[in-house]
Amino acid sequence: MKNNIIKSNGQNLWFESFGKLFDPAILLIQGSGAQGILWPNNFCKLLAQHGYFVIRYDHRDTGMSSFVDFDAHPYNLMDLAKDAKGILESLNILKAHIIGSSMGGYIAQLIGYYYPEMVLTLTFMMTSTISASLEHAFLEESENPFPLPLPTEEFADAILEGPCLDTQSEVSIANYLLFIWESYNGKGKCFDKQAWYQLATLWYNRSKAGFQNINHRLAVNLSPLTRDKEVKGIQAPVLIIHGAEDPFFTLHHAYALQKVLPDASLKIIKNMGHLFHEVFIEEVLQHIVYHLQNR
Repeated sequence: MKNNIIKSNGQNLWFESFGKLFDPAILLIQGSGAQGILWPNNFCKLLAQHGYFVIRYDHRDTGMSSFVDFDAHPYNLMDLAKDAKGILESLNILKAHIIGSSMGGYIAQLIGYYYPEMVLTLTFMMTSTISASLEHAFLEESENPFPLPLPTEEFADAILEGPCLDTQSEVSIANYLLFIWESYNGKGKCFDKQAWYQLATLWYNRSKAGFQNINHRLAVNLSPLTRDKEVKGIQAPVLIIHGAEDPFFTLHHAYALQKVLPDASLKIIKNMGHLFHEVFIEEVLQHIVYHLQNR
């Protein structure tokens, strides 16, 4: 396991690798505001044990990576896709398996369409063809700008009842993150508060320039509402993994993805919400390894 900072698309990006450099590469791309450590350690290690060189990284504006003055230097999803591409280029990796979760799925879709020469396979986890951000959860359905449903009303109500956030307080940020993650977990498997609080504390301690994850929402909002054109144009083998209890992207989004990509394999994970944690690793790993080995 190695930790490094590399230059990519003008940004200093933290990344961590698992496995042997010359094994087939897997690039893990997290969602909006998420640090790379949201990919479970055990998941990364098990992928490496199956013979892959696994890379997880902090997006710009998260964790140990560069922080951006968004007003002076606005960016969008394509810029984040170029960040991911630059990581592979900096490591001299010509092709990789790309796995994207939530907003990371948006980015993976763009990579699959615009940089097909770099893609072995694609895996889209708990994501959609639309560019939704957290604030879209609070719209009335009549205000929905998308062709697919908004997050559930229960999810929106839960977020609105959340704690106040003091961005200068470790305890406040840790409690806020814990609350957000539990909301995304939805009605799925039991949420281990102690384990997730430990991750939230580590998250705070790794945030070198504060709590700026709102910049990713701004980046999503500067991007096209949908990626139907890009998704339809993807040629690489695709696996879609979605939680049956996802409160942010309901199953409509998984089925819509499969409709655009009829050759894709769709796996619905029972009891999983919009959060990937330890209890689901074995099942998700099984689907991903099969997909990668049978492309």
